[in-house]
Amino acid sequence: MNEINKTGIIAADIGGTNFRVAGSIISEEGSPVRVTTVFEGATNLNIIETLVACCREELSAQGCERFVLSIGTAGVIDGTLIHHPEFPDQRLDLYGLVNQAGIKSWAIRNDFEMEAWGVRDPNVVDSLMPFHGPDKVQVGASLVVGPGTGLGGACIRPGGEILRTELGNTPVASPRTPDLQKIWPDILRHLRERFGVECPRYEDIVAGRGLTYLWSFFAGEELEPEEVVKKILQSANYEPFSIMAEMLVLACHNLAPVLGDDWRNLRNVFISGGVARKNVNPLFHARVYGQDGPTQVFASMFDQWSVLRAELAGNVGVFLVQNEHCGLYGAAQYAVTMIVPLLDR
Repeated sequence: MNEINKTGIIAADIGGTNFRVAGSIISEEGSPVRVTTVFEGATNLNIIETLVACCREELSAQGCERFVLSIGTAGVIDGTLIHHPEFPDQRLDLYGLVNQAGIKSWAIRNDFEMEAWGVRDPNVVDSLMPFHGPDKVQVGASLVVGPGTGLGGACIRPGGEILRTELGNTPVASPRTPDLQKIWPDILRHLRERFGVECPRYEDIVAGRGLTYLWSFFAGEELEPEEVVKKILQSANYEPFSIMAEMLVLACHNLAPVLGDDWRNLRNVFISGGVARKNVNPLFHARVYGQDGPTQVFASMFDQWSVLRAELAGNVGVFLVQNEHCGLYGAAQYAVTMIVPLLDR
């Protein structure tokens, strides 16, 4: 084995609810190949160090002699410390982790930057489900948007450069559909008075907490997102998902300008995240009923947005990322491309 092939990649994806850690080696073609157990569970920064050590041990058994660590994480990165928004009492000290595990080099990036690296991995591409527009991924710019515990977003320029964003923390745009415009002031009042949300951000609507907030408005109950989904399916009251679908399109609309002039080359929108994957039918097939009959909210809104920009009309494909390991594959791809080539310089 040459030095490159003796390099073990430890990839970690630390999300708002779940985390995953896995190890890969580098093939003769220069691609990461997963060779270890995928360690996963509910996000807990206190046990990441142990799982990285387990992963390193498995890679050693595969003949690896040096190791790199590539992490995508939600939350705030403060030097070598990770502060997780959902677990304010937990910290992950990367300096201590790297020293203990004998890591030669490492990188930590925003979780949705790694998600954007992942959508180009063959394992992820094979899992894509076309939902709207062209059914094949096209050459051009892309958006990656993910409703999960929060809302992540990233852009991919035509040349492959990835632009991370704080989409989830962007204030929501005003609704466009007449029905939602009528009740929007009442929703804003409810969010302010019941939950202390003065200026709603996209992840206050298009994410797990959005389900909790919206169900509270419509039904007067405060439930965890999973329980909300059960109630929605039982009652057939799909209004929360209709609102989320409209705001998801508006979030895409807000994200596109990050591409600058490359927005004219926008060809793909990848929708990822647990809320999207677990609720495909209610989110993407939510309907409103008007004078012209039932209309799918997401598809209708997306087409209206595309028509506003004539160059995009009918040219943008929307794909659901069904592979829940997308961020993990992305972290491994990042390591192969951005970390490993610098090891011997």
